[in-house]
Amino acid sequence: MQTLTIFTPVYNRIEKISALYKGLCGQEDKDFVWLIVDDGSTDGTEAVVKTWMKEAVLCIRYLKQENGGKHRAHNRGVEICDTEWFFCIDSDDLPEANTVRMIKERLKGIEKEDIGIVFPRYPMVGVYEGPWFPDGTRIYIPEIKMRFHRVIETAIVFRSSCLKGHLFPEIDGENFMSEEVLHNGLMQEGSFVAYRDCVYRFAYLQDGLTSRVFQLWKENPRGSILLLTSRYNVIHRMNLPMGARWREKIGCILNINALCMATNRRIRDFSPDIKLSVLLLLPSFFFKKRRFG
Repeated sequence: MQTLTIFTPVYNRIEKISALYKGLCGQEDKDFVWLIVDDGSTDGTEAVVKTWMKEAVLCIRYLKQENGGKHRAHNRGVEICDTEWFFCIDSDDLPEANTVRMIKERLKGIEKEDIGIVFPRYPMVGVYEGPWFPDGTRIYIPEIKMRFHRVIETAIVFRSSCLKGHLFPEIDGENFMSEEVLHNGLMQEGSFVAYRDCVYRFAYLQDGLTSRVFQLWKENPRGSILLLTSRYNVIHRMNLPMGARWREKIGCILNINALCMATNRRIRDFSPDIKLSVLLLLPSFFFKKRRFG
């Protein structure tokens, strides 16, 4: 029985996922499940994937759902996953030829209390030369940015049993929720082990979620306020210097205030620190204009 699921959510990216298929077919170790959750594609993805399933080069599981956002696709993938480990590769990412073998080798070295491993994401061309952590460092995902100030995309292998207890909230009428909600929630489960290996390469897409994050916040305000509240709450669980702790808290409250203003919500109904929200009302007006128009 396979121990690793490679999960790919997809929505109208047939050309991209075709390149990913070729990359996975080229793996030195093909002992894994490729789980594809199709978020309502209309570009022929289903027919192409079913052709690949007939080819039987890889063990592929395919599920199609109504369009509901990447977080819902992630939830469905976690729910049906039956392997110990769960690794997400997006449709526009390309694995190295030794990705699966490398992950399995790294998993042999982690302890029962560890809930996964984390790698830096490498660019499509060249090597990642930025700051990272010594191999074997144990870390919480939110610490990477908030404590160590390393603004970098990550590739994460999760213990599936932990994910099953931390599904994304699904809010009616909203189709976006940041992965940070998951990372913040997992802090109570345990830490990840960091390695510097290149497990896949990615290209930043102009039509990707990151390029329009504040627009997405405004279009999905309840989930975005939930994100900011979860961020505020984990600040107290990290060993941050006092100045950094206050900077992070102020940033959360400014964003919550501004988002409430931009979406006609009462700040007092959503703020995790109403006193700080009141103190920051004036700068929040300027913050709203800059981020949400």
